[in-house]
Amino acid sequence: MTPTEHVDPDAAQAQVFRDLLNEEIAALTARIESTPRYTGAEDSEGTSLRGQRGEACQLLARLTARYPELDGPGPARG
Repeated sequence: MTPTEHVDPDAAQAQVFRDLLNEEIAALTARIESTPRYTGAEDSEGTSLRGQRGEACQLLARLTARYPELDGPGPARG
């Protein structure tokens, strides 16, 4: 960013939040993929993790709906 470039502070904060959400989604996805699928632990832990990931994805969708310019380059989504 150049010193003369104007950045909307709300959009800048939303971009930081988008990046944090993408990191959280990636971390939750990694945890889900490492949870044993055929044990009792998967039922409760896996379900909880998938719920958390779903909530993070919904927040991300709402954020990019409010700030469409964020729906572009950035960390990969899970």
